[in-house]
Amino acid sequence: RTVTLSDYGNNTHYLATSGTGQWTWLDSTLDNDLHNYGSAVMYDAGKIAFIGGGNTPTQNINMLDLNESSPEWRYGSETMAQPRRQNDATILADGTVLITGGTSNTGWNDPNGVIPIAEIFDPVTEEVTQVAAASSVYRGYHATATLLPDGRVLITGGDHNHNDMGPFVSNSNAEIYEPAYLHNGPRPTI
Repeated sequence: RTVTLSDYGNNTHYLATSGTGQWTWLDSTLDNDLHNYGSAVMYDAGKIAFIGGGNTPTQNINMLDLNESSPEWRYGSETMAQPRRQNDATILADGTVLITGGTSNTGWNDPNGVIPIAEIFDPVTEEVTQVAAASSVYRGYHATATLLPDGRVLITGGDHNHNDMGPFVSNSNAEIYEPAYLHNGPRPTI
């Protein structure tokens, strides 16, 4: 099944891909406007975490297990250290999720709420841990984070022209995050 989250709402639908396919309403998310610029990851077969988002940013991690007979959204047992929207979530080689960038401020794409601290979400224990401070470069709209073949993460981009005030800023720079697994024992295989 393929899951879709509605634009600026709290409806969730899934697409059964057998035959000609069929869309079915699944559930309402737990936070309103959740899909407004948060990040979703499928961290295991049929298991989805939606991290942050909302016009008023949330600290919540919403989880959905499509393997259940009646899937329903639920909150993860821990929240992020602060609310985020315009954030990225990257599945790491050890199965945890790196959460980077974003803004803690309400509204479209406000760089004044820059979040330079990265966090790790462990979907098995549902713990969230702050791990590293990046530069204070705003990694919001149009930012991206990509797992590299060597297990590091490339974090780049981000732009803003908050409320059409001031000049348009586009970050054409990058940072590299080195997860702890690169320095503690054997490296995981990607």
